[in-house]
Amino acid sequence: LEQRETQELVGAALSQLPLDYRNALLAKYVDGESTASVAARAGKSAKAVESRLARARLAFAGVFTLLARRRGGYE
Repeated sequence: LEQRETQELVGAALSQLPLDYRNALLAKYVDGESTASVAARAGKSAKAVESRLARARLAFAGVFTLLARRRGGYE
């Protein structure tokens, strides 16, 4: 996939995720917040945020792969 297509797919995949997953991923990987910072802001424990991030990454990967396959750009 080209960079522009990848960016579009990332945005589309993020938009399909539940809000708590999307917010956790964006805070951690786009905004560069630490897990502790994300946890403090969400009023959760660091372990809870780590679990949420793990579930969010799996959900993101599944949605991203599905969207990419539909566009014919990922095998």
